This record gives sequence, structure tokens and C-alpha cells, in this order.
Amino acid sequence: MLNFANLFFTATAVSFILIKPLIKLANHCGFLDIPNARSSHKKATPLAGGVAIAGGFYTAVLIFAVPAEIFPGRAWLIYLPLAIFSLGLVDDYLHTAIDHKIKLLIEFIVAFLFVANGAFLHITPFIFVDQCISIFWIIGFINAFNLLDNMNGLSAFIAIFTTVFLCFFFIQQNNPATAVCLILAGACLGFLFFNYPTASIFMGDAGSLFIGSFISVLAIILNNTLVQNGESYALGLTLLFLLVPFIDTSLVIFLRLRAGRPIYCADRSHLSHQLVRFGFPPSTAVLILTAVSCFFSLIAILIIDACSKMFIL
Repeated sequence: MLNFANLFFTATAVSFILIKPLIKLANHCGFLDIPNARSSHKKATPLAGGVAIAGGFYTAVLIFAVPAEIFPGRAWLIYLPLAIFSLGLVDDYLHTAIDHKIKLLIEFIVAFLFVANGAFLHITPFIFVDQCISIFWIIGFINAFNLLDNMNGLSAFIAIFTTVFLCFFFIQQNNPATAVCLILAGACLGFLFFNYPTASIFMGDAGSLFIGSFISVLAIILNNTLVQNGESYALGLTLLFLLVPFIDTSLVIFLRLRAGRPIYCADRSHLSHQLVRFGFPPSTAVLILTAVSCFFSLIAILIIDACSKMFIL
């Protein structure tokens, strides 16, 4: 039986401890985000936060043997997001020198391997259809968390509270996915101390893609557990946990297409930027979106709890 407190605090501590050395290393190696016309930061900032998140995550995983718990018989799947992490790390260092088609190909391979090994949504009577939808789902939320990383603390805050709320469900189901939720939340928390409200380090694409890959799969596990429990609106309830990244990505894609811009070209059309235009400081905009995410996650938890009680009655 895993000790959940140990999982969370180990990931938090390791991530926290790694940040200072990573800041020094990044400054020494020139691994920095240089401000441009779109940037809200004024000085070059280290981009190695994703290394601390992944380091905290896998330290806890290896110490407490989580792979055997979460993916019985397929323990290697927990290391699959390292491919996405590595892609993001190279992209961060080269400053978007990697073609978007190559990024999409790597993301597709990762999504395909997850789906081929059983991590796919159960939403239609046809397995092949579910598998195809799930590939788009995983790729979509990998990029959703990447897009969400547009303001200090936002992607980390959303990831922490999403995984914590997922824990409320998984722990009642005695589901080993609880362990991954807590480790990911802890790893993000250790990083967040140095990223909000002002940032001495960014998570970069390495961190946001890594987070998105895990949360996309955790959401699949949630949906399938709800389906097994007889929940009629499983997919809708699952999306409530991911509403902020889902709406943010949808809005960004819509606005970029309407303006005739490629959807992979960065701009300031995100929900957070819209709130800033309404007059909110960036730090407040982040907290507002985090509160919205928590609100809808709580609504989902309450609906699930009410439906389970009705089913028992």
C-alpha cells in the first residue's frame, strides 16, 4: 500500500531542491527565455523548470515503485512522457527551431503507444473509433497545457488543482491513478514556489508538454472508471475537470483561424490575456482562472458523488 503523503512530499521536495541549481546551470549555459514583443517578462529567464518537475516526479516514482501500481504489466508506460519532455527540452534550448510537424509526429507516436496499450476512452460501441478519438484527445490536451503556459504560474496552478480534485475521485475508487495525481501535483508545487507571482524560472515546453501528457491519460482513466460505474455523462464530467485548458485552447484556435493565422503561431489571445485586457493584473488573472477550474472540478465531484449515491439507493 502506497503512502500518499510520502509520494506528494517527496516529489515536492525534490522539485523544490532542484530549482536553484537549475537556475545557475541555465544561466551558465544560456538556457534562457529572451524577452520579445509578446513577452510579459523584462529580463532573460531560465527555462529549465520542466527538468525540476520531471525530476521530482520520477524520483518519487522510482523510490515508491509506482509503475507497477499504475500500469500493471506495462510499467514502461509511465516513462513514455519522457519522449514529449525531451522534445520540449530541445525546443526550449533551440528556441522553437523544431518544425511543428516534427513536434506533432512525436506527439502522435506517444499518443498512439498509450492508446495501443489500453489507455483510450470508452465512449462508443466501436473500439477503433474510441482509439482514434483518444489519439486526438491526448495530442489535444498535451498542447492545451502547453498553450496554457502563457502567464506565471497558470499551467502549474491548473495542473495542481486538477490532479488534486482527480484524487478525490480516484482515492474513493481505490484506483492507483491516485499516486500519479499526487506525485504530479507535488512536482508542480515544488516548481510553483519559484514561478509565481514573479518567476525566477519557467517550466518551458518541456514542463508543460510533460504535464499535459500525464493529465490527458489521467482524464482517460477517469472517464473509463465513470463508464464502468454506469455514469451516463462520463465524458462531460471528465471535461469539467479540464474546462479551462479546453476552453482556452478552443478560443485560441478560433481566434487564430478567424484572423487567418496558423494555429501554432503564438499570440496574446488566451483567456489570461483577455482578463488582463479587462484590467486585472496578471497574477490576479491567473488566480481567477485557477478558481474557475476549481469550481467546475468541484461541480464534477459533487455530481459524481450524487449519482453514486442515487445508484446505491
